[in-house]
Amino acid sequence: MIVRKVRGQDKVSRIILNRTQVELVKKAGVPLELYVKKMLDMIAKKRKWKWYFKQEKA
Repeated sequence: MIVRKVRGQDKVSRIILNRTQVELVKKAGVPLELYVKKMLDMIAKKRKWKWYFKQEKA
């Protein structure tokens, strides 16, 4: 999963999933939107994006 942030702004521009990830998520029976949301939360925590969690609450 590749996540790109807009430089100088507090927003995510692009999220790219490869074919293998999509197939694994579908096979597991998990909705794709839920998987992306959870992974984005993990990435934001790892990259210390405090703005992401503030934006989420609003």
